[in-house]
Amino acid sequence: MNAPAPPDTRAAAQALCLGCGLCCDGSLFWAVEVDGADALPEGGAPDGQLAQPCRFHAGGACSIYATRPHQCRAFACDVLRAVRDGRRAPDWGRARIAAMRHLLAGLDDALPGQGALYGRAMAYLEDADTLPDDARIRARIAVYRDMIGDFRPLLDPPDPPGPSGPRVPDAAP
Repeated sequence: MNAPAPPDTRAAAQALCLGCGLCCDGSLFWAVEVDGADALPEGGAPDGQLAQPCRFHAGGACSIYATRPHQCRAFACDVLRAVRDGRRAPDWGRARIAAMRHLLAGLDDALPGQGALYGRAMAYLEDADTLPDDARIRARIAVYRDMIGDFRPLLDPPDPPGPSGPRVPDAAP
């Protein structure tokens, strides 16, 4: 069994997590599954899912952090775990997040549509006939898919976007 991380490592990991938000803004997921035990504010998640980007993530922070859904509380991205477990320094984590944000800014502007960037990127790859064939966008999406692996496992091929697409996976061991 792994020994608990030292308090300073846990604090650095928590600060990294709270300052990131990639799991809330539609960069990594299409939706988060919500169950009946989750107490959400009025209008919660009528279909049992919180579509991404999450409407409760505003100003770079979760507005329902204390009562966020179980799936949100349980999820720990691979970057967070690497810092929390002492395998990587907090500066490495901040650099990975900054690199992902830089890539996302270019993709968000280039991909048509609304909603989760993750879904729009996968739709672009799957529906090339209706979208402009742009080698730069395809290259950025390839880097994006690779970088997602720093944050969470990526299914290959990706789940097709159904009514809501893939959900946040259960917490990693």
